[in-house]
Amino acid sequence: MEIHQILVAASPGDAITNEALLMRRLFRRIGRSEIFAHYIDARLPDVLPLAAYPERASGLRADNLLVAHASIGESPVFEFLLQRRERLVLRYHNVTPAEVFEPFDHVFACRLRAGRQEVAALRQRTTLAVAASAYNAAELADMGYRDVAVVPLLVDFDGLTRTPPREPERFDLSGEPRPPVVLFVGRMVPNKNHPALLKTHHVLRTYRRFDARLVLVGTSHFATYVASLERFARELALPGVVFAGAIPVAELAWLYQRADAFLCLSSHEGFCAPLVEAMAFDTPVVAWSSSAVGQTVGDAGILIDEPSPLMAAEAVDAVLGDPGLAAALVARGRRRAAEYSLDRTGSALLQRLLEVA
Repeated sequence: MEIHQILVAASPGDAITNEALLMRRLFRRIGRSEIFAHYIDARLPDVLPLAAYPERASGLRADNLLVAHASIGESPVFEFLLQRRERLVLRYHNVTPAEVFEPFDHVFACRLRAGRQEVAALRQRTTLAVAASAYNAAELADMGYRDVAVVPLLVDFDGLTRTPPREPERFDLSGEPRPPVVLFVGRMVPNKNHPALLKTHHVLRTYRRFDARLVLVGTSHFATYVASLERFARELALPGVVFAGAIPVAELAWLYQRADAFLCLSSHEGFCAPLVEAMAFDTPVVAWSSSAVGQTVGDAGILIDEPSPLMAAEAVDAVLGDPGLAAALVARGRRRAAEYSLDRTGSALLQRLLEVA
């Protein structure tokens, strides 16, 4: 039996790529397994080009599976999936609504629109659909998919928490007294709603915590969006904001340990792994209960009903000022993170795949 995965793009640090690497490790326990992608970062030499699939996989075996990760459109990948004869497992991570990206990158927005169309068109071709959240499963049901399985995103939280932390040298979070640090981790893209984070920081520093720091971690491929954020921060005359960009895992571990609160105001998430990473590091979570965020957090964080900077600042201030509340959130977060352990999610995924093998 062979289980091979198909990605549009593979790059280090990307949540979908990370999951694919974990899946490959899991699948190799029972047979051959490779990852094929249309676009491959040079730092991932063990991911194979999609064009190499016919010669690297014995695709005509009756029990072979293709696991396709869906989050964006790409016509060569779509055509490949339609033409192959192996049974197809669709791993649905969700496709961000195109209108969120339209003001910043029209071409990328078009790829998102195509992605939703391609997912819908693959319904008849799909043997099993596996969504990363109930929110994603509901979207697939709206497209006509039936019996959608829900298995949370595979993330090696234990591996991250075991990473020896290293303090970043590019920015300084020290102070006397020790300043509170609010952290957000996520790509610098419009659906992460960074302007609301900046507004919340403005309210927090102006009316509650004059020495608060906001650290924004994440890669960026949208220069116009990042420029708009930096311009907005200057217009607000916001001190204490760190645009950290992409950072090594050791520095990320240090930031999770240093942070006093994790704040997420994303408008659209299919799962949002950093929420659980924060819980695994005992960092209290405050989040807007949008899309799949509320399902991921459960009762392990403070959920607000809208991305109001006033509401968010009040919730963060409550965490910073009430040790009992913070401790309760930490305890709930530990329990919630345990529910997303790699052993648990990996076993659930493998069980569903073996049912159709």
